[in-house]
Amino acid sequence: MTDVITTSNPSWAWPANVVSLTAEGIGGGGGGGGETGYPAAGGGGKGGGYAKVVITRGAESTLAIVIGAAGTAGTTTGGDGGATYITQGSTRVLLASGGGGGGGNTTNNDSGAAGTTEIFTPDTASIGTVKYAGGNGAAGVYGTAVSGGGGGAAGPGSVGGAASGATHGEAGSGTFNDGSTRQGEGADGRTTSENNGVAGNNYGGGGSGGLATDNTNHGGGAGAGGVVVLSMFVLQKSFTDDLNA
Repeated sequence: MTDVITTSNPSWAWPANVVSLTAEGIGGGGGGGGETGYPAAGGGGKGGGYAKVVITRGAESTLAIVIGAAGTAGTTTGGDGGATYITQGSTRVLLASGGGGGGGNTTNNDSGAAGTTEIFTPDTASIGTVKYAGGNGAAGVYGTAVSGGGGGAAGPGSVGGAASGATHGEAGSGTFNDGSTRQGEGADGRTTSENNGVAGNNYGGGGSGGLATDNTNHGGGAGAGGVVVLSMFVLQKSFTDDLNA
């Protein structure tokens, strides 16, 4: 049995006859940087990280699940993606990092910085038995009229791919415990023609930067939000009856 969760749930209830589960999470991707009032090229956001852990049911009846928010599309600097995490009782048992936002313009003809920061709030590091970081976004380069691509989300088998110039970062490798692939690639940046950045792909892909060749405002693309996938084995009733006999 699999439960795919894309909205935070402070009281996810353990199903009957489930004594443990495999939890996997991807953090939110960072938003791309934008331009306000100046010709400039924004940087791409970093992809969300991946984490995995087996959780054994304790005395608690619920788990608190927080899904990492998508990094907002920047009018200057892009918003950071939020960490995805699970708390069992008072203990944080899983945390997949969010991706930092790409840089936007601060002066005329500016080139926004790449999103490279991992976001661990409310902790200081990723938590899990398997942990991978998302791929870095790429910096914008105003001199060649290229906005930075977004970094790819990490996957169960590897870190996310880094963007290069306007080319997006690929999603990390591997499949989730249920056989699915849910990690998203980053968004391609803009080249030559000015426009807003492009949103990252579900789940956890970084958004690309916006590109302005005049004083027209162009925002970055939003990152993609995170996800939690819970894979559970349900004990058969006959077996539980034997255990309780």
